[in-house]
Formats: sequence, structure tokens, C-alpha cells
Amino acid sequence: MERLFRNAAFLIDPEEEQSYSQATRDILSYVRENCPGPLSLSEIAKDRSWNIDYMIRSFRRDTGMTPHKYIALVKADYAASRAREGRKLQELADLLGYASVSSLSASFKNVTNRSLSEFRQRGTCREGVQLGAAS
Repeated sequence: MERLFRNAAFLIDPEEEQSYSQATRDILSYVRENCPGPLSLSEIAKDRSWNIDYMIRSFRRDTGMTPHKYIALVKADYAASRAREGRKLQELADLLGYASVSSLSASFKNVTNRSLSEFRQRGTCREGVQLGAAS
């Protein structure tokens, strides 16, 4: 998967990532390898025989955000870049594992403070951050 959030404040620094716990590195790797698509922390936990609460705490300690927030950011970036290309929202919702377009739209708005239609018109989200830029 291409590098996401090139210009965004929530970029995970690859050099810093090396100092993260194994749980955090596994989550980051899993998200990079499986987006777009449904993403499940329980799958990682099950694969590693780890407690999901441990994984969430480790990720938050290392990155300052929950893995759920990170996944929502990654999905929002993917949706933004593909929406700008003219992809249908139902196609994006299906591809990203959302139950409906309204679920995708609600998640996008929660992360960016803008609706997907506003984003399509203006091309920017929270505080002018460019999502969906050349990924």
C-alpha cells in the first residue's frame, strides 16, 4: 500500500516506528497490508494469541491514538483519494468493509469534520489537511 497521509499531522514516522512495541508494529503492518478491505484487530490478536486490550494499550502508548482511530484515518484517506477519482461511494463502502454508504460517510465525517460531498467540492478536510493526495 502506498504511503498515506504524506502531509498530515498524524503521520507515523518510519524511524520512530522502530521503537514501538511488537504489538504496535504488527497493527501498523496489518493495516498497510490489508487496506483497502475490512480490518479487524481481533484477527491480529487471535493470530498472535494476544489480548486485544493489551494491543490497544500498546498502540495508544506508542502512537498517541487508538488503533481504531488509526484505521479510521487510513480508511478516510483511501476513501478521499478514490472519491476524488470519481469512484462510487457504495463501491468504496464495500471495499473498505463498511455496512453501508452512511456508515462510510459517518466515519469519514468523524475523522475529517467534513462530509465526503464537501470534500469532493473543496478537496480539504480538518484544518486544511489534504487527504487523498497522490497516493
